[in-house]
Parts: sequence; structure tokens; C-alpha cells
Amino acid sequence: MESKDMDRHIGELWKKAAGTYYVPEAAVLPDEVRQSGMETLRFLREKFSKAEGEWRALIAAKDAQLRDLYAQLEAAGAQLDEAREDCRDAREEVINEELASALRLEGSVKALDAQKKNHRRELAAAEASLERAASEIAGLRKRVDVLRLERDEALGNAAAAEAVKAELAAAARGRDDLAAKLAVSAEELEKVRAELTGERDNRISDQARIQDLEARLEGLAAGQQSVKAGSEAPEPKAPEEMERGAVPAVTCAPAAAVKKTGGGFRRAVVLGLAGLVFAGGAAWQFHRWRAGAHYTLLASVPVNLTSPSGLAATKYGVWLSDLAGGLELRDAGDLAVRRSLPAAAGALSAADGGLWTLDADRVNYTRRDYKDGSALETLKAPGNSPQGAAWDGYSLWAFDSGTGLIYNYPRAPKSGSAASYRLEGLKSLVCMQWYGGALWTLDSKSALRRYSFEDGAFREVSRQAFGGGRAAAFCIDGDTLWSVEKTGLPAGGFELKKYSLELYS
Repeated sequence: MESKDMDRHIGELWKKAAGTYYVPEAAVLPDEVRQSGMETLRFLREKFSKAEGEWRALIAAKDAQLRDLYAQLEAAGAQLDEAREDCRDAREEVINEELASALRLEGSVKALDAQKKNHRRELAAAEASLERAASEIAGLRKRVDVLRLERDEALGNAAAAEAVKAELAAAARGRDDLAAKLAVSAEELEKVRAELTGERDNRISDQARIQDLEARLEGLAAGQQSVKAGSEAPEPKAPEEMERGAVPAVTCAPAAAVKKTGGGFRRAVVLGLAGLVFAGGAAWQFHRWRAGAHYTLLASVPVNLTSPSGLAATKYGVWLSDLAGGLELRDAGDLAVRRSLPAAAGALSAADGGLWTLDADRVNYTRRDYKDGSALETLKAPGNSPQGAAWDGYSLWAFDSGTGLIYNYPRAPKSGSAASYRLEGLKSLVCMQWYGGALWTLDSKSALRRYSFEDGAFREVSRQAFGGGRAAAFCIDGDTLWSVEKTGLPAGGFELKKYSLELYS
């Protein structure tokens, strides 16, 4: 019998024993029936007693089973409480470990992000350093070529100086020989004077001696002219006077000749030194001429600008900026207008990713699209008086007249300027551009300068006047120099000029 059936059967017995079920009163029966009923009742009672014993045994077994179940339940409850406690502790430990893991993971993510940023920054700095090193190497190579040429010229000059030194030494030896000859001549002339004094009455003999003396003096004059300084031999007065029959003048001729000879040597030395000074000055002038920019006008066209402020040459053409009229693009061949953009701009500088423009009113620099002039990037100027813009191929340079410094922006300009430098002799800037590894500048006094950047400093390479005080902007594109200059006419206006450019160093 299953447990649920046994429970149901016991419940019914309890109801019967308690009299819960209604049993109707028995009717009066005959004796036979009553006897039979008594037997039946006895049988039933015996059966009930037997069944009651079984039921009591079942109930006792059930009670024992219930007690066991209660004990098991209590044990299970205790185990459950312990399990719950263990589970609670384990859950707290797991939660703590998860929190610790989450914190460690968050810290690792932050550290990884910081490392990535540092890596990107270091990578950008390394790329900028590599590009700058490549540019400096290219500049150094050009500088080496220039120095090699200068060395060859210096060797040539040294050889020429040695030749001049040898000539001066020969001249000095000639001077000594000439002095010795003059001393001998003086002795001979003294003898001749004595002879002429003793034989004054014999005119024919005197005339012969005078002619001989004149020949000797001419020989001395020819020897004196051989001096390197090119001094001219003095003309003795004695022969002329002797031709006029003045014998006393002849007797004074040797002293005059010696005096003039000393003056000629001094003149030779002075002229030699002056020649060296002139040669040195000429060499310096030649060096300055070679270091400068040489340009020849090829074409000129008037432009409708009122306040030109920038010029840049690109593969699209030549860009001009006007503080009042905006941007204008002209064809590099026929100089015709190809496009006009309303964007206000000051100084210009062409970059691979767009055209850098200066907005002095807003004190910022903007990189604009070549097609429509839309702003691609904007950064704040380094000072309150920005002037000029120059892109060197991987970074932007900006000049500020308030501080007198030029600032360099790295590859990511929004992070601000990386360094500042001073340009010797430059106070106010009109225009600037990087070309050929050098920084070209045009100041307010129309001085065109070139600076080399070596060992973290700028050094002036050349300086010359440009534009006759009328240049408002310039730019260089290969062997072509572009400029915007005032016309110089009473009506005013500006012209776009195209020059051929030639550099020797």
C-alpha cells in the first residue's frame, strides 16, 4: 500500500471511530435475524479488532516514519541553512572577486588606453622626427655640396694666393736688386758729377757722358717698372736739364732718383695690399651674389585686389588672398581667373591636405578645402599678433610680431605649438615660405631673407632687397617665383608677377 492510500484509509477509520459518519438506527429484527446479525457483528468486531491492530501498527509505523521524516527534515533544514550560509559566503566572495576583477580590468583598460595614447603620441613624434631628419639630411646634403664647391673655390683661391705670394716675393727680390743697382748708380753718378765738375770746359766730352748717363737712367727706370705693384719709374730731370745745358741740375739727379725709388716701392706695397683687400671684398661680394636669389620677370598681369595678403602655388594653380575679397585661383599658365571663393583669408600656405589660411581678426589658422573653401581644421594662433604661415611638408610654422618669435606646430596641430624660435633681424613679417630646406621671409622693409635651420636654431643665409618696396606677398614653385606687387602708377592697383628663379647655393 502506498503512503497516500494508507493516509486516506487511516483518515476514514478515524472518522468512523469518532462517529463522524451517520449510522441509522437498526430496525427490530427477528431473533434468527438478530442472532445472525450478532454473529455477523461479532465477526465484524473481531475483524475490526484485527484490522484495528493492523491499523494501529500501521499508525505506529507511520508515526515512526513521520518522526524519521521530521528528523530528516530538520537535518535537511540544518544542512540547508548551512548550505545557504555557505552559498551566501560563496556569493559574497564571488561578488568581491568579480568586483576586484572588474576594478582590475577597468584599471587595465585605462592603462592600456594610456599606453595606446602614449604609443600614438610617440609614434607621431617619431614620424615627425624621422621626416624632420630626412629633411635635415636633404638640407645637409645640399649644404655638403655647397661646402664642397666652396672648398674647391677656396683651394683655387689658396693657389692664387700662393701665386700672388710668390709674385710678391719676386717683387721684393726685385726691389732689393733695384736698391742695389740704385746704390751702384748713385756711386757712379757721384763719380760722373766729379768728372763733369772737373771737365766743365770740355762740352763735347760732357755731352757724351751725359748721353751715357741718360742711357743708364733709362735702364734703371725699366728695371723699376718690373716691380709687381706696377709702380711707374720716376723721370729724372737731369737729362732734360742737361739737354738745356744745365750741368748743376745733372749733379742733383742721383739723390732725386733714390728718393723717388723709395716712394715707388711704398706705392707698390700699398697697391699690393689694396689689391688683396679688393680681391677679398670682391670674393665676399661674389659669395653674397651666389647666396642670393636671382630672378627674371617672365609675365605680369593686373589683379583686382584691394588688400592682397597671401600667395600660394599648388597643382591646381596660383591662389591669391585678399582681406576684403576672399580667395582667388588663377591658372599658372595664362594667369586667368579659374575660381573665386568668399572665404576671408590673410596669409596662405599650401599643404597636401588643404590650404592653410590666417584669420587675423579671429586670431586663428584654418585649413580649407581646395574645391569649395570649406573649413577642414581650425587652430588658435600662438599669440595675439599672428603673421604669415608656412607648411614645411609635415608641420605648420607661424610668426607672431608681438613676441618676435616663430612657432612650430607638430603633425597634430590641435595639441598646440611644440617649440618657438627667434629669427635674427626679423621684427615684422609680410610673407614666408619653406623652400629648398630653407625658410624664406619678406619683411615690411622689403628685405627678402633666407634662413637655414640647424642644431635647433635659425641662421641667416642671405638677404637682399625685393620688389622695390611694393611687394605684398610672394611664393616659390620650383624654378618660378610669384609675387603680388603694387603697380607704382598714380591710379594704384596691384599686379601678379611671374619670375624665373635661379639659385647657386
